[in-house]
Amino acid sequence: MDCSAYTIFCDGKVLRAAAFAAKWHQGQFRRSGEPYVTHCIEAALILAALLPSDADSRRYVNAVVACILHDVVDDTLCQIEDVRVGTGENNARHARVM
Repeated sequence: MDCSAYTIFCDGKVLRAAAFAAKWHQGQFRRSGEPYVTHCIEAALILAALLPSDADSRRYVNAVVACILHDVVDDTLCQIEDVRVGTGENNARHARVM
């Protein structure tokens, strides 16, 4: 999926969240046959499109990370502790909020 139009997707925290979500959603598919994680990335792309052009602040990065992780705990065997270990404490807090 091409996310290059949004520089926020170059942020290391966002990249780690996307890789983490892809790992946990592996083997899950949408009705269309696409990997389920595409839903999470597409939702984050929609959010990125709505953010101001200077959307490189931590607040915006954390919002995109939360969006990417929003189904990991609900739709996989992943636990909040797995998110904490795999992506960091702040990300675990954001995943819990979603």
